[in-house]
Amino acid sequence: MVHLLNGDALYKKIHFDGAIYVFREALCEGPVLPVMSEDFWSRRQSFVMTGYSANAQEYTENTVREFESFLSDVSKKQTVFLWFEWDLFCQVNLWFIIAQLRRIGYSGELHWVQPPEATGWRGFGPVEIITYQDSITWAQVLDPESVNYFQKLWYAYVSTDAADWDLFSQDPPEPFSKLKPVLNAERDRKTGCMKLHQLIDGLLNKHGKDGFIPAFRAFCKDHGYYGFGDLQFKRLWDGRLAIN
Repeated sequence: MVHLLNGDALYKKIHFDGAIYVFREALCEGPVLPVMSEDFWSRRQSFVMTGYSANAQEYTENTVREFESFLSDVSKKQTVFLWFEWDLFCQVNLWFIIAQLRRIGYSGELHWVQPPEATGWRGFGPVEIITYQDSITWAQVLDPESVNYFQKLWYAYVSTDAADWDLFSQDPPEPFSKLKPVLNAERDRKTGCMKLHQLIDGLLNKHGKDGFIPAFRAFCKDHGYYGFGDLQFKRLWDGRLAIN
């Protein structure tokens, strides 16, 4: 079996051995294409270098090569465990990964490892140590219908056709009902709704231009379904700060 984690913070909590890879991207921001390609990675690299001052060589090694190694290893394994949370940040990455696994013809078992229900939108954050047994207990096997649904979400996400975005307005299948606020959030972003900007403006008015830290904490507490880290929130914060 092979494991793909949602970030380095989670990797530090894993207390078992095996084929473990880390997905180091934030596809909820910046340019995307339907299929992984040289052009896809080139656009992503340019974005993270400009937006987050990332190092080109480090991005290639830690993100592109890591994911390519994961896909290569997957072709030799019968079971894949995908460790991703319910929020928008993690979901967009998960949709992409599932679509790419479909693209390469992977036909083995896919397990979505979800954080304990008690942690809510905080995901794996509050968990200090993760054992191999946890990977079994928290895993949900994705049947072909579920895999197809997530693949459709990815293609809707990258689409520029508003008709494809209708998927974000529909209720998710019952096993994934928790995704409803996540899909609503993405629908609002796609359709130009100002809800997210209004949320940031409200936090600016409450905490002031120097209140980034308390504003970020409040945003995570009340709107955890976005799943944005401090870097994503800072880009939003600075963007609204420049206007207000």
